[in-house]
Amino acid sequence: MQQDPTVISQNPYEAPAVASLPVEEPYSSGTLADPGMRLIAHIIDMIVFLGAFGVAMAGSSFLPQEKMALGIFGGMFGALVIIAINLYLLAARGQSIGKVALGIRIVRVSGEKASFARIFFLRIGVPAIINVVPGLGSMFALVDSLMIFQDSRQCIHDMIADTKVVRIR
Repeated sequence: MQQDPTVISQNPYEAPAVASLPVEEPYSSGTLADPGMRLIAHIIDMIVFLGAFGVAMAGSSFLPQEKMALGIFGGMFGALVIIAINLYLLAARGQSIGKVALGIRIVRVSGEKASFARIFFLRIGVPAIINVVPGLGSMFALVDSLMIFQDSRQCIHDMIADTKVVRIR
């Protein structure tokens, strides 16, 4: 039989009851992120990625011809580091660098944490495969982007993966 934690026991040998605040599940709450926030997060991701690659490439233009490969390697290394950081953030938190900056996260429609496999293969992979199909790819990209303006604020890639993007702050 469980005791009411607000009732103080008269037993001097019993451990004291500790009142605790309910712990909020970090993935179950949050309102839907608006389209502008998602767009800005994507732009931040692209700027960070292209910035890492572009800075090294721009620097290589000042190098002598025989050392230009070093600059290209540096740009590729920088881009790979950004990709690795984003993959880690997606696996651990359901966020990219841009989503962290704006306080939004990818979750399942049910509010649970979205697995890395779901995010990577369904949310990113399937659209990437469709995007390389001539003609269909550009049409898919346009329709996918425009779907964010429906009430559920889900793009096609969200529907494929059964995910949504929510605000966490």
